[in-house]
Amino acid sequence: MPCCVVYMIITVIICGGLAIGLGAAYNSINDEVQKVVAQEVALTPDGETIDKFANSPVPVHMTFYLFNLTNADEFLNNGSKPIVKEIGPFYYNENKTKFDL
Repeated sequence: MPCCVVYMIITVIICGGLAIGLGAAYNSINDEVQKVVAQEVALTPDGETIDKFANSPVPVHMTFYLFNLTNADEFLNNGSKPIVKEIGPFYYNENKTKFDL
């Protein structure tokens, strides 16, 4: 057998062994990571995540502008161009709190 074929066979065997070893290591590490995440995210009464779930740390802030149609009769009856007036801004803040958990 030529020597380059021998080197190719040895290289394939080494790469295959590395691929199998890395796959097995990934599976075992992935299982451990899944267990830790499941423990940290679980909503238990004494857990750390229940407070963040009950009292959302991200408040909702919204700003609205409304428009008043000042010539409604002419627009509806005569088909004239609408004239609108901007009203606002209206601010809306929402803090969500969950009860009876």
